[in-house]
Amino acid sequence: MKKNIALFILCVSTISSVFGENVLNLKIGPLWPRYLLDTDTKTAWDATVEYGIDIDEKVGFGVGADFIWNRSTKDKDTLIDTSISDQQKTVQEDIKSFMFPVSGFIFVDPLSHMLVHPLLQFNIGYMPHIYSQRGKEIENTTRYYHGLYMQLALDGVYGFSENASVLAGINYQWANTRRRDKDDRNTIYYRNMSGLGFEMGFSFNF
Repeated sequence: MKKNIALFILCVSTISSVFGENVLNLKIGPLWPRYLLDTDTKTAWDATVEYGIDIDEKVGFGVGADFIWNRSTKDKDTLIDTSISDQQKTVQEDIKSFMFPVSGFIFVDPLSHMLVHPLLQFNIGYMPHIYSQRGKEIENTTRYYHGLYMQLALDGVYGFSENASVLAGINYQWANTRRRDKDDRNTIYYRNMSGLGFEMGFSFNF
């Protein structure tokens, strides 16, 4: 699976450098993966860079890379002076999740001649996922997950110049990452990082 996805992304990148009009997308927005909904900080942030080509005015394809991050901290009240009941807050544990999806995508822009128009895009690729947990009263751990990544996005696009547009929209990603524990049972653990997100950014043609 990893080799097939890497080969697809390499082919798209090679073709993009030869044919069609180049497209560069820069996007950022919040994301709510299902696994994080049970934590204190439910929102992750997704920054995206995409490069592709327009086959014609309505269809195009390319490759993209995302950086998704989330940090959650838990505070604990610690008594400093019992005589006057002063208290201070100290960080009990620090939990971080970092995801790095790499994908190929295809987009459909059926009404590109309009000033404001919809754009539908589908991505598929591979997502490494790093989970880190640190704290004073817990065992410090770092775990590595990975899995198939897919995303469907619907954006509204406004062209404010001949070669530049601003876009904003909604997306949903599918990503059920996993890791295999190196024990006698070879236990597999899953993290459901699928979820709804919003995005906004800029698109440049050159």
